[in-house]
Amino acid sequence: MTLKKFASSYLIKIIAIICLFLGLREAAQVLSVSSIQTSPIESLGSVGFFLFLGFVIFRLVSSVGMWIEAKWGAPLALVIIFLEFLLLIFSYSNFHISTIGIWIRAGLAIALLLFFLNAYISWRNSIHD
Repeated sequence: MTLKKFASSYLIKIIAIICLFLGLREAAQVLSVSSIQTSPIESLGSVGFFLFLGFVIFRLVSSVGMWIEAKWGAPLALVIIFLEFLLLIFSYSNFHISTIGIWIRAGLAIALLLFFLNAYISWRNSIHD
């Protein structure tokens, strides 16, 4: 294993761990384990709750996919992040992300885009060698 492949393998595992912890924190909110006294269905509404639940499930699945280095793990995580940003930008009324959550998601999106750029450059160089 080359040093570049070794480094990218560890990078994707670090991203997977961050996505896993983010997904587990959100799963705790869905299951009302956190300190919030109101039901998530009441606070988010039924549509917002099921959107949030879908994001939680897909984020946990994508983190497992990134950990086992499946080809679908990182793109799924990137799609989830961009869908969350779209809901936030177009201000869906029941969908709120904290400021720290926005920065974490932005950092994950940048790291994943850099990972894809690195993979593309490596693929391009291997074709032209």
